[in-house]
Amino acid sequence: MANIRRGSSGARCVATRVALMFLLSGGAGMLAAAAQQPAEPVDISPINGEVYYLINQLSGLQADLNNGSTTAGAALLQQPRSFTSLTQRWALTRLSGNFWAITNLANGLCMDASAGSGSTSTVQNPCAPATATQQWTITATTEGYVTLLNHGTNMLLDVTGSSTAAGAQLDQSTTSTTPTQSQQWLLRPAFFRGIDNALLEKQEEERAAASIPWWQDAGEAQDVLEILKNHGVNMVRIRPTSAPPYNTLTLNGTSGIPSTCTGNGCYAETDPVDLDLAKRAKQLGMSIELTLLFDGGSSNSVPNAWSSDSLSQAETDLYNYVKAEVEAYRSAGVMPDMVTVGNEVDTGFLGSLGSPTGSDFGPFAALQEQGMQAILDASSDTSIGPALPPPIRCIHITPAWDLTNFFGYVNSNSIPYDAMCQSYYPFDHGPLTAAQASASNPNNQPVEQTALTNAANTIGKPIFVIEAGEHYEGGFDSNDPWYAATLAGQRQFLIDLNGVTKGLPNNLGMGIEYWDPAGVNIPKSGGYTNGDGDTDAIYTWNGLTLFDDADTSGSSQSSAPNYSAVLPAVDALGGKLDPTLTYKLINLASGQVLETAAGSGSSGIPLTTAADSGIETPGSQWIITSNGDGFFQIANQNVASGQAAEVLDNSGSTTMGAPIVAMPAISGSASQEWNVVTEGNGTYALVNRLSGFVLAASGSSLEQQAPSSTSADWITPASQAQQWQLVPVHISTAAVVVTPPSFKLAGSVSSLSIAAGGSRDVSLTLTPTGSYTGTIGMSCTTSMANVSCAFSPASYTANGSDAVLTGSVTISSTASTAMVAMPRGNHRTAPFTAILLLPAGTILLLRRRKIPGASAMMLLVALLVCAAALTACGGGGGGGGNGGGGGSSQPVTGTVTVTATGSSGNVTQSLALSVTVQ
Repeated sequence: MANIRRGSSGARCVATRVALMFLLSGGAGMLAAAAQQPAEPVDISPINGEVYYLINQLSGLQADLNNGSTTAGAALLQQPRSFTSLTQRWALTRLSGNFWAITNLANGLCMDASAGSGSTSTVQNPCAPATATQQWTITATTEGYVTLLNHGTNMLLDVTGSSTAAGAQLDQSTTSTTPTQSQQWLLRPAFFRGIDNALLEKQEEERAAASIPWWQDAGEAQDVLEILKNHGVNMVRIRPTSAPPYNTLTLNGTSGIPSTCTGNGCYAETDPVDLDLAKRAKQLGMSIELTLLFDGGSSNSVPNAWSSDSLSQAETDLYNYVKAEVEAYRSAGVMPDMVTVGNEVDTGFLGSLGSPTGSDFGPFAALQEQGMQAILDASSDTSIGPALPPPIRCIHITPAWDLTNFFGYVNSNSIPYDAMCQSYYPFDHGPLTAAQASASNPNNQPVEQTALTNAANTIGKPIFVIEAGEHYEGGFDSNDPWYAATLAGQRQFLIDLNGVTKGLPNNLGMGIEYWDPAGVNIPKSGGYTNGDGDTDAIYTWNGLTLFDDADTSGSSQSSAPNYSAVLPAVDALGGKLDPTLTYKLINLASGQVLETAAGSGSSGIPLTTAADSGIETPGSQWIITSNGDGFFQIANQNVASGQAAEVLDNSGSTTMGAPIVAMPAISGSASQEWNVVTEGNGTYALVNRLSGFVLAASGSSLEQQAPSSTSADWITPASQAQQWQLVPVHISTAAVVVTPPSFKLAGSVSSLSIAAGGSRDVSLTLTPTGSYTGTIGMSCTTSMANVSCAFSPASYTANGSDAVLTGSVTISSTASTAMVAMPRGNHRTAPFTAILLLPAGTILLLRRRKIPGASAMMLLVALLVCAAALTACGGGGGGGGNGGGGGSSQPVTGTVTVTATGSSGNVTQSLALSVTVQ
């Protein structure tokens, strides 16, 4: 992002800051900041649950499967880099004892050891985290590399014979004082979650000089990079403006602020500062992206030293400069993971000398070729130490030039590169998705998702969104129509951008990086230190950072409690709210994971916590999905096929202490909506939308509780039982059907006959399952008159042992139970009716047919005669064997339904008995 507008794209780039020259020689502190700046942490540990490539320092090849094998015990190999194959991607999961499990993303098997024939091979096996040979210790070496020590063998991960050949097997070798190159591995994230905060140390210097509060997470001042790593960020972008070739800056030697600057140089930082920032990032295990030829606003200006260069001389100067820069970082022990030669080069590169155009791409290509070759040569130069694998080489443009079209020219001009880098800001570049474009696209701009997808399919290179940003409050630009200028809107943008990037074809989404997240306004006399063109300029953009400006009517309030507090969007950037991942929720108080106490299938399943074995069952895995309204549904993965997802729910209660359960998901249900809010140091509160209470562990059960306090940007917990860690799951059991607490009801017969006035017993069996506990009451219903039932016993008690319970039901009838006799009746009834109806019917017929009078009279007489005959057919007084009104009795059949109702779990079972009364 820049402090100036450039070209039709409106894209921006920001330059960085000035700091202390002594840092180049290894100085560790900041002048004036020492009294206020928190200590710089050292922790090279990977991010728990993150996915990495394992790159061997000697060969530059990556740990891989043997032709995608899924066979237990198969050997692991090293192979050339692939950006698409999941077989080269490894998830690192923290275990107890500070060990790590290393799991392959393609087959789910874990890195293990196998001893035999005098050597120890590195193989894959089903994950068993308690097995010592699947436990690894990670130790930092140099240049961001580590060793991986197997706990079971006490040996280091290595390559057989220190081979540099593709296909060589991985083995294990003994440790020594200084690890060999083949024993050292680079953990490079498979998906970068980065920040472009090249101004950070100048911002720190200004903040310390003005005694302004430091950046904070949940009220605790911390190192900015530590805060960001705690929230999942794994990369830092730096963009030095150097002398030579850029020489507009002069340090005054005491304050770390330049005494003079002109133009974009006021928004710049120097190599000494960026080297220190790179060291701070590496000592936190973070990756480094280095952008060169950044003039403080773009890469369009020509350095003074090169102003009279011909193209061929510029090629030489650029090669020498790029090689010297990469070697300076390498010599300082902070070899970058990615290097770009130029910033948003489609808007200009070294002026008319090298700016790309559709009709004349040649000069640009010639310069880029020299820069890309210089990166390789700086990596392999043995005069400054052992050769190292080269960084990823990237070319960075804006959406003003279609990605496929631009890199089509790159390919046709044979420029060597590894990745496509692009900036994307919705308020400048248009809608992210086709759905957004159909709703609103006032400038008829291209759809970003479509542009990225087309480039992935056509060009086939990984894509890194190297700059991104969105407002959480009104900025100096108008807001876009797709994301509200709110905290929730900013977070939703990064959730959506993450989804689009991770969803690119062939796994070609490389990551996203956020522009200047820490650029909060710093008050000074007469205004604010930001993009004001002064020598102390640090350039900020109100409402675009990932830390709170604490604005009131557009003016930052450094005395406000939420000033410089981390905002919720950082969790979307850091992968804590990624709907493509499943998470385990670890309670800070107990270290146990949240899980369903039983399988899915019925409403109101209770929750519990259980020890984290390192292997997560579906019942302890959760997907966090945005509802698009600033809240989330948190769905359990123990769901049988065809059943609705079951999500965290407070059952509609606004009472503190009410239990939290898993219920079938209902769209728009406030009791099922949760906000994820930081509680500091990588822990979170899950806040229910309906009640405002937070999820808490109470013993092994879960309930909603009140936190200690709620601030603008964070939650202060009342206890650690209210704090949760969100860790992606990569070691999982297959779906296991867990029996919910319930019971079954069965009878000894399904049908029976009873004599009128009699009864009969039916034996009953109640079989509890899933450790059901509760009282089971018995009842029955029937539509049969004078039929009743009685139970022995009337209720049962299930004690959780699942012991079978037996009893009986007695079905009884009275003597008058619906004994129906077919009615004999009076047989004169029908003929008598005929006598009444025939004349009337005849008269109606005569009128309708218009029969002549004589004929009609004859017809009427005939009908009367027939009626008399029918009357005679009735017989006498209707006697018979049963006298005057008897009949023959018939059996009556109906259903008696026996019901067993449990006092817990909403469990009801019924048994239908077919009953015949004789």
